[in-house]
Amino acid sequence: MEIDWETVSEIGQGIGALGTVISALALLGVIRSLRLQLRQTQASEEEVVRAMRNDLMIVALENDKYLPLWGYPASLPPKDMALHAYLGMEFSYFETALRNGRLTELELEQVISNIFQLEVGRDFWRNSRVVYLESGDAAALRLARIAERHFRNQTELAAIEASPAGPARPPISADLDFDTVDVAGLLPRRGRRAVLSTCLHLLRVAIWLRVGYGLTGGRIRPPGSAGS
Repeated sequence: MEIDWETVSEIGQGIGALGTVISALALLGVIRSLRLQLRQTQASEEEVVRAMRNDLMIVALENDKYLPLWGYPASLPPKDMALHAYLGMEFSYFETALRNGRLTELELEQVISNIFQLEVGRDFWRNSRVVYLESGDAAALRLARIAERHFRNQTELAAIEASPAGPARPPISADLDFDTVDVAGLLPRRGRRAVLSTCLHLLRVAIWLRVGYGLTGGRIRPPGSAGS
């Protein structure tokens, strides 16, 4: 029996190519496994660091004399300093929860909006925003983007409410087109009643003049006078 060496060679080359593909896939699997292990190791180390920080911060919160050692301004009252420290821990949780998918951006926006309604919350972000805005971490930047937007909105609202004049009212000018402007909306409630009363009185006078003019042949007589 004659052996077809050319066919055998082709089969051997095919098996060799298949073995190469399998080896490449196995190598990719090993690389992916190593990357997952590296991420898990980094996450574990990060959790250890955060746990140590939280333990130290709890000690500082229980003894406020240690809070200035964390960089909080010594000029702040102890209560505000403790609130700043707690907010730092809370924002650290926000960052970790965003990174792990445990917190949605919608939930985060609701919480941060409530935090920044308080002056102490806005003051905390005013002092800490640079750390988050200049961070290279994706989760920290997402947190900074959301917090910065709500910080600006709440700061503007607080400035308007603190203004003695309150929100600016549109001026009533002679240049207004009274055919298109709701004049009643520009007047206070008491002023609207006065204008309405005046209009009704003028309407009654106009009706009286028209009726009296027709009944007297063009001569206007006051009400109650006898006709001739």
